[in-house]
Amino acid sequence: KWQLEQIQMRGGQVILVVGRRQPRWPECHNPSWLGSIDQSAQHQAELQYIRATVEELKQYSTIVAWQVENEPFLDIFGECPSEKPQEFRDKLAWVQSLDQRPTIVTDSGELSSWYRTSSLNPIIGTSLYRHTWNKWYGDFYYPLPPAYYHWKAKLLKLVTPLEKIFISELQLEPWGDKSPAETPINEQLLSMNNLRFTKNVDFARQVGFSEIYFWGAEWWYWMKEKQNNDSFWQQAILIFKNQNND
Repeated sequence: KWQLEQIQMRGGQVILVVGRRQPRWPECHNPSWLGSIDQSAQHQAELQYIRATVEELKQYSTIVAWQVENEPFLDIFGECPSEKPQEFRDKLAWVQSLDQRPTIVTDSGELSSWYRTSSLNPIIGTSLYRHTWNKWYGDFYYPLPPAYYHWKAKLLKLVTPLEKIFISELQLEPWGDKSPAETPINEQLLSMNNLRFTKNVDFARQVGFSEIYFWGAEWWYWMKEKQNNDSFWQQAILIFKNQNND
């Protein structure tokens, strides 16, 4: 609540994620009480948890939308059980019944067609990653052009109820096989540096979606406060200032 109050004081806006699966590894941060509940009863427990969250926080006008789970059908990432389609539809409908604000469903920009998510909800958010790491290939660069995302959205608007898509997670932090605290800085800067930062923002703008949300603010802050490198923090400030002046 403190964070919501601080954002509201400053005139900011929040897309609040509700549900078991949340952004940031390992995605599913299960409460201790969940393990004591039989598997068959966990879905109802999740619904009640979502209800309590929405009912408690919907008083904050700074919340402009509810994101239900985080990339719920991306089974290859995160330490989460596979999402059952009907159970996810239950969660989505549940949130929609509790508050009139829009709901958002997110999906992977590179590892999904977006068809399933855009069939479920008129607003979806997509991640956009350029340089990643996985246990099969190690460091991996996606050689996709901006048109890949642009035309995928155009096509889905013709065949699904999709009305709006935006970039909900633009990579502006490194991705390695360990956490930043366990990774040498020189290795992190191979994955994300000031040039890549600029290129990723320019690439996202070329996609042509109306909104772009940056992913990496904790890392910029950590670099500034713990590594004596405020260049990413300052780079983001400059982009935001220029955006406000446009």
